[in-house]
Amino acid sequence: MRTKRLLFMGLALGSSLFGCSEPSPATIASPSPSPSQAATSAAAVTLADLSAIASSPQAGIVLNCRDSVIARVSLTNRSGKAVVVTGVLRKSRSLAGGCTPAADFNYTSLPRLAEASSTSVVMETALFTGGSGCCTGGGGCDGRFTCTSEDSLFVVTNLGQVPAGSFTYQVNFRDCVACAPRLAGGESLCAAPR
Repeated sequence: MRTKRLLFMGLALGSSLFGCSEPSPATIASPSPSPSQAATSAAAVTLADLSAIASSPQAGIVLNCRDSVIARVSLTNRSGKAVVVTGVLRKSRSLAGGCTPAADFNYTSLPRLAEASSTSVVMETALFTGGSGCCTGGGGCDGRFTCTSEDSLFVVTNLGQVPAGSFTYQVNFRDCVACAPRLAGGESLCAAPR
């Protein structure tokens, strides 16, 4: 039986497929708040005033390893002051199939304000560049292997992290790209299977 591994890569706007490299931050263009706005906004707001929700059109379905996983994250600010958002943190885990999950990754953005008494989309992008999986050793890509993954997302604000929830999906390994070779120092770009 050939070794199988999941490849999870971050999306960097304008980037291309880099094999099994670590994710690159996705940038989300938005106006930057002034330091005085951020300080004033944080004074009266608590994490209890914030809630977030994550969704994906790929939730609950079986994907091919070359398919993208898209996530949309919205933040609701119920306070009377704006909050600074600096990114979205993704934590992945493998639920079935023995694949190695992606390392935690923060999709950073320019600081932006989540206005008072509003809901705004803080991220809507592909979570990985070049698909959702890769195969090692040139094999294991004949469609025999399917892994179930869960991604949990958290909005990163000046007050702390706001849980947005999780979604699961399956990745079938058929005709996947090969995982990148080892780095010059000998460390693998793809984590070893469990």
